[in-house]
Amino acid sequence: MEKRKHRRIPFERVVNVSSDTGQDYTLAAYDFSLSGMGLYSEKPPVIGDILKLRFHITPLGKPRELDVEGQVKHINFTERGYMLGVSFLD
Repeated sequence: MEKRKHRRIPFERVVNVSSDTGQDYTLAAYDFSLSGMGLYSEKPPVIGDILKLRFHITPLGKPRELDVEGQVKHINFTERGYMLGVSFLD
């Protein structure tokens, strides 16, 4: 049974991340929805961590930078590294 409220779309972008411990790093996004995004990471954060995310979108051909906060909801290990499910916070 699908738990997601919004459809995810493929979204290959660089995402600048700041953790709540003050660490800054760059991750690769693999999908995006109105309520969250999927990210690849070499090192797993802890489920529940709050991340500040900065990335670019291009709605209607106009580049725009977004700054959002998200919470790590799940982590899976794959051949590409850790796949993080991040839910955007209000």
